[in-house]
Amino acid sequence: MKTTLLFLILSTLLFSRDILLDDLLTKYENSESLYHKTKKESAGHLILFSRSDLDKMQAFTLNDVLRTLRMFNLEATQMGMTTLVKSGSSQVVSNPVKIFINSHELNSATMGNAMTQYGKMGLYFIDHIEVYQAGNSVTFGNEPGSMIIKLYTKEPSRENSTSTQISVDTRKSLNLRAVDARELGEYSYLANVDISKNNYDTYNTNGYDMSRDEVRGQLYVKFSKKDSYDIEGGVSKEKYDSFSGLSTAPLNGHINAENFYIQATKHFDDELNVIFSISHEELDVLNKDAIAIPMADGSMPKQLDVNVGSNVYSAIVEKRYVYEANDLFLGAHIKQQEFDINEYKRDNVSTPKVWGPQKRNIYMAYLENLYNINENNLITFSAKLDHYENDTSKSSTEHILRLGYVALLDESWTIKLFALKGYVYPTFRQTTFSPNLNINPDLKSIRNRLFTAELIYKNDKTTLTLSGGNGEAKDSIIFNQALKKYVNNDEVSRFQRGFVRVDHLFDINNKITLEYFKLFQDNYVSPGEGGLIQFFNKIGKFDIYNELVYRSDYKSSDGINMPAGYDYSLGVIYPVNKQLEVKLKGENLLNKAHEVPINGVNVPVMERRGLLTMEYTF
Repeated sequence: MKTTLLFLILSTLLFSRDILLDDLLTKYENSESLYHKTKKESAGHLILFSRSDLDKMQAFTLNDVLRTLRMFNLEATQMGMTTLVKSGSSQVVSNPVKIFINSHELNSATMGNAMTQYGKMGLYFIDHIEVYQAGNSVTFGNEPGSMIIKLYTKEPSRENSTSTQISVDTRKSLNLRAVDARELGEYSYLANVDISKNNYDTYNTNGYDMSRDEVRGQLYVKFSKKDSYDIEGGVSKEKYDSFSGLSTAPLNGHINAENFYIQATKHFDDELNVIFSISHEELDVLNKDAIAIPMADGSMPKQLDVNVGSNVYSAIVEKRYVYEANDLFLGAHIKQQEFDINEYKRDNVSTPKVWGPQKRNIYMAYLENLYNINENNLITFSAKLDHYENDTSKSSTEHILRLGYVALLDESWTIKLFALKGYVYPTFRQTTFSPNLNINPDLKSIRNRLFTAELIYKNDKTTLTLSGGNGEAKDSIIFNQALKKYVNNDEVSRFQRGFVRVDHLFDINNKITLEYFKLFQDNYVSPGEGGLIQFFNKIGKFDIYNELVYRSDYKSSDGINMPAGYDYSLGVIYPVNKQLEVKLKGENLLNKAHEVPINGVNVPVMERRGLLTMEYTF
């Protein structure tokens, strides 16, 4: 009996010591996290996903993060993919969201929407994610976006290991992931491979099956010399079943998408950077329908074969100057975009058509100055001048102006104010090529103005954020159903939006996030309000994550009344030892996630499923 009691006491003490050591390690990791070096509070309204957050969320793909973002709805598409839609808007509305891996923008000329092409990208090589909404800084470069998503890769000096993951789910899906990262003196490298086979429900409508099963593979490599240069590149290839396709009686159609990029960055003394990049994408579509595929010109083929691609060449020079109370950032960027239409057949017959401009040169110059009035008050001013030259249509010059003010009112209260005058340029899909719609090379840029304010209260445990904004857009690009093409809207569209968010830290391992947002505008064809609950919890050795994503009911653009969405997920992680972790996750457990009507059926991004993952680190 005494031996048993002694064993229990020793076991309890050892277990308590392990927990204490884990807590100390967690505190150290949080204080040394990479986001402390990369995040820019003056760049916009920031949503941060730390490495710890992503791990506990079991955020294996970008979509796992996108579905939680306020002011946006993650939705399934009729072509079997996913897309991110502004709250209240439809999928055909322009949505200039930009995605960056480190400093490289992931281009998507063929789709016109990077969210459609990269939503299922694996995140195993990503350290943390910063999302900037409303009035973003011009220092991110490239063409402007309404929201910037920055993915920062893992740092080899912090890893020095090889990690692998294998995931299986209740739909017989399979995912394999691996990351190898090493520091070799002043050199370092990071390599990631991700292979997935994802299965979904097969829907039946009008007697025809609709599948969106997909296979995807990706490779990412980065090689660096400390304080000298970075060379990084990525390749991805994916194949989707085309679900409903472009009509109502789908047969065996598919979409093949291939992407490749390489970027080289040279770091000079005195914070001067020179960046060169090349990217290529190719999209191959086979759309077959038992009845017909309606075309804008009135023809009704039963099969459509399309192969399109794009090449983007980019050169950037950026320089930072710090003097007295000023922090000045200067940049110049030249980008050449080429769009190729390699195949366009209707019922196996090549169909000649007149397309829009297929080559575009963009010349960009930008600056931003941060002026510190004192240690508690900051003014930021940004300006950007962009000149577009198209090969067969008129050129144009656009500009962005941005003014911001950030003030620490006292030890607890901070205020952010931003005013932006900007634009959104038409996409190739609107001006150059669409398989079943008319193109409009005469589209003008959207002119927008945005005013936002954010009030933040923070103490040792709690952060409360209140934010509101007012925006207007002239020459909005809308889809004209009668003309079967995108046109500029003569009317000025206006909207207001606001959100409230509470982040409360119980202790180092337990925290909760509560968030609610609402959009105010004349018409809604997708949810105009939503909410988020995230609960990060640790009990003994178990990390537990609860998530509920709410989206309001709405009436679709087809006049269909859709119910509110409640997407509940639960994740549990158990570390078997220092090398092995076992992870369980249930997604859409209530089977009531936000849905969209497609060809007579209501479709969520992810149907209810269970997921088992094992991770081993060498």
